[in-house]
Amino acid sequence: MDKESVNRQPVPDSEKDDSLKISNLSIGMVVKNYKILCHLLNQEAKTGKAKQYQLKNFERYFAWEKAGQKFIIMDIYDTPLEKIDLRKLGNNTGHYKTYNGTYNVDAKYNHDKGVYKIQLDNDVYIGSTIMGFRKRYIDHSENYQNMMDHTQGLLQNGGVFEILWIAPDNTSENDIRQKEQAYINQYKENEKLHIINKKPQVIIPVHKNKNLKFKKLFIDSRNYNFVIELLKNCEINFRE
Repeated sequence: MDKESVNRQPVPDSEKDDSLKISNLSIGMVVKNYKILCHLLNQEAKTGKAKQYQLKNFERYFAWEKAGQKFIIMDIYDTPLEKIDLRKLGNNTGHYKTYNGTYNVDAKYNHDKGVYKIQLDNDVYIGSTIMGFRKRYIDHSENYQNMMDHTQGLLQNGGVFEILWIAPDNTSENDIRQKEQAYINQYKENEKLHIINKKPQVIIPVHKNKNLKFKKLFIDSRNYNFVIELLKNCEINFRE
């Protein structure tokens, strides 16, 4: 699945890194640590800034979430993202420039979870993520599953995606959703702002019954967000 196909041309062959063995990865794979990831990709493990630049290059080819030292492969792109010349970005080297700078998040927070906003003039959308800010931004920018046309429109017209709150490690989904609701309530008090969230009330999953039994369910990655949204809308208990 190509996660950044919106408003971009295919990357020229000259900007592709054929030495990366992306074929050794698969969606859902858990890689124990950075060195093993490099081994799988046929790349030399690096340190310091060289490692940071290398990881930025990896992000052109696939998306992951961190769990301690582990890398959980979330997506593999059919077409690599456009290469960014870090020398031309000055102090903004930690930011992505998709949609002309609308992703205003330092790269070190890409995989963090928490609450964010998308704002264009007086129009504001407030959301939360347990998948990572970068992943959620891509969902909005691509109007994933045709459920985000309102936020895609903000980004296409220059709206900015920014973090409102970063959740500490081990924060529950309930707490993150409650924090999202608190920010929505706070922004609603400002009469100069227009909250464009389709639903004024955040659906907060409740897991009060400790005797609940869960079963594994495998979902096509292309339909993942749609199914999660469906479960939330139906207020069905689930865990990710």
